[in-house]
Amino acid sequence: MRVTQTLPEIPGPGGNGGWVRITDTWTATDLQALVLEHISIDGSETNTQMTKLRREEQPSSLFEVPPEYQIEDELQDFIIQYATRGRNSPAQVIRRVQPKYTQTAGSLGIQGKVLLSATVDESGKAREVRVERSVDPGLDQEAIKAVRQWRFRPAHENGPAVRMDVEVEVTFGLN
Repeated sequence: MRVTQTLPEIPGPGGNGGWVRITDTWTATDLQALVLEHISIDGSETNTQMTKLRREEQPSSLFEVPPEYQIEDELQDFIIQYATRGRNSPAQVIRRVQPKYTQTAGSLGIQGKVLLSATVDESGKAREVRVERSVDPGLDQEAIKAVRQWRFRPAHENGPAVRMDVEVEVTFGLN
């Protein structure tokens, strides 16, 4: 199949002059797979080709998890401090508040780890708490509420306490 597209001209220095893109594709209908693609844009060409196709049954060992593969789960929440220069001591958690499990998440069996970023201020309080990796909107909010109640030993730089950005992972698990 051939598709021809004309890209709109971009005027001025470095403009493209209205390039034409031609894409040719060949699909093996019995495999329902793209086996060759040729793209030409204003004289530049790229080719992608599937090679060494074997139609026989593949060994099941290709689809098995290796016996030495292990999944390990952290038992506690932990903090990843951003690397910054000139810090004599990083912020450290000195008091944690456990987040609440929402009824909805509990009834649906939702589990996981919420990754939050925050700034620990000079007094050791978490400010500007944001979700970096979500598990569930309700659990995300409970994690934020809990971390805002955590207390940290603030970071120190050459004596005085200073603000420091941290990442905090909060684990939600059903027993």
